[in-house]
Amino acid sequence: MSSSNISSKYSESSKISTISSSLIFNLFILVVVIFDTIFQFKFGYNILGYEIEPNNNIRLTSFFKDEYVVGSFIAKIFVPVLIGSYVYLDKNKYKNIFLIIFSNLIIFVVLITGERSSLIITLVSFFFCFILWLSCYI
Repeated sequence: MSSSNISSKYSESSKISTISSSLIFNLFILVVVIFDTIFQFKFGYNILGYEIEPNNNIRLTSFFKDEYVVGSFIAKIFVPVLIGSYVYLDKNKYKNIFLIIFSNLIIFVVLITGERSSLIITLVSFFFCFILWLSCYI
C-alpha cells in the first residue's frame, strides 16, 4: 500500500467520524430543546426557570428567553438531523419507527410553539423528505 492510499482511507474515516459526531451533537441539541419546550408547555417555565411571557401565553420560548424563535430553530435544524439519522440508521430494523415517532414529536413541538411560519416550513420540509424517502423505494 502506498502512503497516499493510507492517507485517503484515513481521510475518509475521519470524514465519516466527523459527520457522525456532528449528527449526534445536533441530535442531542434538538432533543434537549424539544424536551425543554415540552417542559415549558406543561409547567409554564423551562428548565432554566424562564417563564412564558405573561402578555403572550400562547407562544413558547424555551432557552431563547424572550425571543420567539424556538419553532424556527427546530424547523431549521431537524431536516439535516432527520436525513442524517435516516442514512446513519440504514441497517437498523427499527429505523422507520424511530423516524415516524421523531417526526411526529417535531410536528407536535413546532405546533405548540405557536409559530405559524415555522409550522408551514416544517410541514413542507416533511413533505419533501417523504418524497425523497418514497423515491428510494420506487
